Amino acid sequence: MSNNLIPLRSLGQNFLTDKNIINKIITRTEVDISDTVIEIGPGKGILTFELAKIAKKVIAIEKDRGLFNLLGKEIQEKQVRNIDLIHTDALKFNYHDIIPPHRGIVISNPPYDIASRLIIDLLSKFHDVNKIVFVVQKEVAQKAIATSGNMLLFSVLIQTFGDPKILFNIPRSCFYPQPRVDSSVLQITRNTEFFDNATKSDIQKFIKIVKSGFSSKRKFLINNLSEKLDISKDDLKKIFLKTGLHEKVRAENLTIKQWIGIYNNIYAKQGN
Repeated sequence: MSNNLIPLRSLGQNFLTDKNIINKIITRTEVDISDTVIEIGPGKGILTFELAKIAKKVIAIEKDRGLFNLLGKEIQEKQVRNIDLIHTDALKFNYHDIIPPHRGIVISNPPYDIASRLIIDLLSKFHDVNKIVFVVQKEVAQKAIATSGNMLLFSVLIQTFGDPKILFNIPRSCFYPQPRVDSSVLQITRNTEFFDNATKSDIQKFIKIVKSGFSSKRKFLINNLSEKLDISKDDLKKIFLKTGLHEKVRAENLTIKQWIGIYNNIYAKQGN
């Protein structure tokens, strides 16, 4: 593939160029011959072709028409039979159509500005995505593994749907063009404890509760929930008591178990 292709700033393109890092990602992700791997944003294909040597199939999703055409041409020239290339927007794609039951592995070096949204969408909407391995800003990776006292909306949603861990960090010199921030490889393995049998409505309700809880950083959790969910503070005090929470607790101090307790008690109270 031509090396003269200019990365598009509008799409936040920073191509990973170090083959040692590529091989390390594949090794640490434990991809094998039985796996179908979905790669979002294959770019110039440096990871794509290495994955194809190991995985059963690689489904590569590329939004950039120029990259899609060039990568498609190289796949044909190399006669690689186990790469399917799809031209679409990863944020709008229905992954249900291509993910094997409970076996979906999604790997990506996505534009930093869509990484968080893409991770939450994959975890909350597509239950057959079993593992996500993303190259993200180091700061985002740290937020994903935050503990009680430092939780954010992103942290809570990640840890409700999955078990995140940072595999390793990547120097800026491994990208072209070099980003202005450090990067980490974040792996999230699906956690089915709470949402294995949840409906789409259940998940939307849970997300609404957590978003409400974080709606104002300056306010106590009980005030945010009361205002956003139209629930009386007296009812919330009873729910907090059952969940083992103080009335003056803030959203960043809750554990995942306590968020689930709030969710269960609110909808048990409402009878749905």
